[in-house]
Amino acid sequence: MLEHTLQEEITKPAPAAALEMGDQLIRQLREKLYTLQSMSIMSLATLLDPRFKVIGFFSQTKATEAIKRLTSECATIIRSKQSTEEIPQASTSHDVTGGSKLWHRLDTSVMEARKTQNVTADATVEIGAVVSKKRNRLKPKTVEKLLFLNKNE
Repeated sequence: MLEHTLQEEITKPAPAAALEMGDQLIRQLREKLYTLQSMSIMSLATLLDPRFKVIGFFSQTKATEAIKRLTSECATIIRSKQSTEEIPQASTSHDVTGGSKLWHRLDTSVMEARKTQNVTADATVEIGAVVSKKRNRLKPKTVEKLLFLNKNE
């Protein structure tokens, strides 16, 4: 954000010394903070911070790398959770369907969906939604609830 502000200030008419000082500030800022954006934890923190998201990066390639890293980490977590949950769910679903064929169709469709489910695609969609979501404290559902409650008091 500081870099963006400096860039805006440099475009305004000013004495040559002030423009030179602005260029030097931007150069030093990039030198000092470039290493921070290369650090995994810092880039993920910037990406997940609702104030900055992708805007907080000096280059679009660093933002893209952070999105890919976050997507792969989320996919890894989802895979590990699915592998630990898969064994107990399989045994309980066979017990339920053994007594009645009522839920057989649903169980079959769920098992087919699990076979074709792509964890990386799910993580990519979720990360994309988080990153592209605008910073907004009041979500539309919350506004609707508040209006409804205010109207019906």
